[in-house]
Amino acid sequence: MSLLRFSVQQWCHWSVDSSSGNGLTEPPLPQVPAMQRRRMTSLGKAAMHVAFGIEHAHPDIPLVFASRHGDLSRSISLLEELASGTPVSPTQFGLSVHNSIGALHGILTGHTGPYTAIAAGEETAEQAFHEACGLLDDGAKAVRVVYYDAPPPSPYDCFGLSPTTLHAWACLVQQADKGPAIHLTHGPLEEPPSPDSLAGFFAGNTSRLIRHAGHRAWIWQRHA
Repeated sequence: MSLLRFSVQQWCHWSVDSSSGNGLTEPPLPQVPAMQRRRMTSLGKAAMHVAFGIEHAHPDIPLVFASRHGDLSRSISLLEELASGTPVSPTQFGLSVHNSIGALHGILTGHTGPYTAIAAGEETAEQAFHEACGLLDDGAKAVRVVYYDAPPPSPYDCFGLSPTTLHAWACLVQQADKGPAIHLTHGPLEEPPSPDSLAGFFAGNTSRLIRHAGHRAWIWQRHA
């Protein structure tokens, strides 16, 4: 069993469900030039929206971008073009790689600090916080974690992979002594999973969450 201790100081969330009240299916992103915004998918816009929502006195603190599937719909479109003999756009290919959203964020904001792009299957969120805690141990004052994902497109939709809705969230992670501590541990699949989501945990809906992911039970616990 491993144990991580850290503090989350800020929280920003976006999903199609959460935006249903104002009729939006994707964030407007006024910070992004219109030409660049048109090239972004809904997932990229959601990720950029929550990344912009987390601020710090030191703007070049590290960023961890985490997504299980990434912009898979763009990759599928490129593969279909290749199969049909259609020339593939270099721009579209560049935007399809897993670190493209993080790179685009750096270009738009002038961020010169380190950033990491992570994909770790069902455990992607947990591994993002392992990476963030490693950066804190290396001396970072804080780390911004940006998580985003969307339902896999056809032909992968038949496998029933999570998630079921497009969503993105971001938070500011600091050492545990900077505020209320969160403990993250894992163990065998003995306790049933919690009905709430990780987004609900960070929103303060519950103080304890159990997630079954990667053949392990991940236990999130908030302490005052």
